[in-house]
Order: sequence, then C-alpha cells, then structure tokens
Amino acid sequence: MLVDIRNDETVTSGQMDQYIDYVEIPFTFRYYLINESTKLSLAAGVSTNWLVANNAYLSESGQRQKIGETGGLSAMNFSTHAGFAFSVPVFGPFSFRIEPRINYFLNEINQEHPVKFKPYSIGIYSGIQYTIGE
Repeated sequence: MLVDIRNDETVTSGQMDQYIDYVEIPFTFRYYLINESTKLSLAAGVSTNWLVANNAYLSESGQRQKIGETGGLSAMNFSTHAGFAFSVPVFGPFSFRIEPRINYFLNEINQEHPVKFKPYSIGIYSGIQYTIGE
C-alpha cells in the first residue's frame, strides 16, 4: 500500500506496513487413517486467538518509523483449522511430523470497520514430536 505524505513544502511517498499478531490456542480432533509406526491422520478443530501485537509503520527512504496501531481490532477471535499429518518414527518416542494445514477465522478481526476481514492462512508445519504413553 502506498501512502502519500503531504505538507506545505514537499510531497513524498512511503509504504505503510501493519503487523498484527495473534497467539493461537488450538483444540484439535485427529482421526488416524494409518496407525502403524508410520502414521497418517486427518485433523480438524477450533482455536481461540488472542491479539498480542498491533503496530503500524511508515517506511520511507530506507527508514522505518512507528506511526501507531490499527484501531478497532478484536482482542479475541475464534478460528477453525483442518489438515492432515504424516509422522515417521525417528527413535524411541520421537517422530518427525509434517502437516499441511489451513486456518480460517470464524469472525471478523476488525469490529469497528465497514470492511469486514476474516484472515486465513495456509501452511506446512513440521517438527519433532514426542509421544507419551504409547
């Protein structure tokens, strides 16, 4: 997004960047299609998301300055997620997991704005998993 900054002496242009961060607490249901040492599962669930950062910056000529924050954002939102996971044992209770997933907010994050926005994301999550009690 380009923003024109005008005053009596000069006209310049810059770029406005908005950074909005939420912490997600998921509740996930998992159905195993293959439940051997190598596992394949479908996952779906809901999450609660809490706003933890809300900053707006203006970048111009290589310099970045904080100009405030985005007003009217919801402090708490709900989202849903779905995907599937593939797990391969590494050693003992440790396995490597890769999980393509889509997340979609169920309610708008900007309550006080006429343009309603429900964020979504598509990602591939991976990591080492530790299994307890198997």
